[in-house]
Amino acid sequence: MNRHLHNFIAAFNSAAKTGRWTFVAPLRNKFTLTFLSVLLKEKLIEDFSFVSRPPLMFKGCGIKLGKKSSPYYVPIEIRMKHELVKSVYSVSTLGKQDFMSAERLRMFSTRMTGGGGVVICSSSRLRRLCTASELTALGEGGLVLCVVKIS
Repeated sequence: MNRHLHNFIAAFNSAAKTGRWTFVAPLRNKFTLTFLSVLLKEKLIEDFSFVSRPPLMFKGCGIKLGKKSSPYYVPIEIRMKHELVKSVYSVSTLGKQDFMSAERLRMFSTRMTGGGGVVICSSSRLRRLCTASELTALGEGGLVLCVVKIS
């Protein structure tokens, strides 16, 4: 995992807390896209689409998208389901990676979500992002990225 995914999770969390149900963030790597596809599959967001031009922000408020000539400069618009997403809690950060076994992941998932949320993990064996329930069904552990809590 790299800093771009962690920055994206932070932007997603601030949008959930402030109630901006449509926001624009840069798409910088494939993990961001798979993160959104996991949330779409779990029906936590309504939709996401690529934006040709980011919206104008008022002075002092904006999103640093990077150089416009960069191949990674792809702004993406996300429409969240406002009644569902409450907050996003980052478990692993750049300095602290939290790998869990299948048993510990199952206990962590039930304790953190309580039936109301999704734990998103990265699996080295599956080579993609997936939910904790998918990993525990396979009997695998993985790197826990974040917990998406719903209301």
